[in-house]
Amino acid sequence: MTAAPQRPPPRPRDQLASLPRYVAGSPAIRPDGTSGYKLSSNECPYPVLPEVTRAIAEAARSANRYPLSGDELRLRLAQHHGLPETAVGVSGGSLELLRDLLLGFTGAGTSVVYGWRSYEAYPILVRTAGAEPIAVPLWDHRVDLERLAAAAR
Repeated sequence: MTAAPQRPPPRPRDQLASLPRYVAGSPAIRPDGTSGYKLSSNECPYPVLPEVTRAIAEAARSANRYPLSGDELRLRLAQHHGLPETAVGVSGGSLELLRDLLLGFTGAGTSVVYGWRSYEAYPILVRTAGAEPIAVPLWDHRVDLERLAAAAR
C-alpha cells in the first residue's frame, strides 16, 4: 500500500488575517467582588425565571436530536404577511442572518455601506464575506441616510 501524498494544511483566506481580534468587554463581576450590569453583552441583571429553567430542562431531553429548522415559523410568518414561504428567512439571531445575507449577496469586488459606530459586527462580517466595508459616520447618534445613499453610489 502506498502512502497518501502529503498536502499542505488548509489555509484561511488572506483577508481574514486583517480582521480585528475580538476583545471581550470588562466582566460584570469586578475584582473587588461587586457586580455591575453588563447590558452591552445583552446580559440580564435578574435571575433566570423558573419557567425558563423548566423549559431549558425540558428541551434538554431531546438535545440528542437535530433541532427544528424553523419551517413552521417561516410558514406562519409568510401567511401573516401575505408572502410566499420562500421569501421568509429565519435564523438563530441577527448576527447569523446578517452573515448569511452577506455571504450570499456580497464578496470580492463588492462593497457594503453601514452607519458607524453602531454594530461592532458590521465591519467584521463584511470583511469575512470578502467585501469592502464602507463606514458612514453617524449624525447625532443616528444613521445619516443621505450620506449612506451617497456612499453607496
